[in-house]
Amino acid sequence: MKKTSLILTLLIALALVFTGCPGEGDPNDGKNSGDQNPGDNTGKEPGETSGLAEIFSETVLTTANAKITISGNSITVVPGTDTKRLDADLLTKEGGFDASAYSGIKFEYKTTIQVNVGLQDSGDPNSMWLITDWGAFTDNGDWAEVECVFAKKGALKKAWGSSTAFDKSKWEKLWIGADNPAKDSKFEIRNFEFIK
Repeated sequence: MKKTSLILTLLIALALVFTGCPGEGDPNDGKNSGDQNPGDNTGKEPGETSGLAEIFSETVLTTANAKITISGNSITVVPGTDTKRLDADLLTKEGGFDASAYSGIKFEYKTTIQVNVGLQDSGDPNSMWLITDWGAFTDNGDWAEVECVFAKKGALKKAWGSSTAFDKSKWEKLWIGADNPAKDSKFEIRNFEFIK
């Protein structure tokens, strides 16, 4: 009888070694996450977007004109080595994001410099659509909210190009730009959301 118990105990121990067992720090308590995205802890249904993480990859990108940090649901942009121009191009994942299910976007921003923020679609890469207007994002000393309904008159203003409207089904780029930024300039976005 003792031999059988010992063999059974060894078999159970080996099974646990090979299959693993839940331990401290296991966020799923050993439960298989199935079809869930292991990085998605937003509690949203499949197909619902969680803001910036849905559109852009988390990254730190440094160019001569900007250092861009995308983390969670926030963006920070500071000048690069060339302080004549702040130029940050945030490209969407996989060459485009279909925002057709949404009427617009809203987010909070904080800036120490006057900047332009624009959207570009892949239908006309030579056209840029500014959120509200040229230089609309100014140093406000604190966080401010901006809402941009894509179809609302004045919400998007054409900066340049031949396109007659922003094509939200082909959103390709979020652009942040400013002339002659100080070395310690900073532009931040947080709490980015889509408007249904």
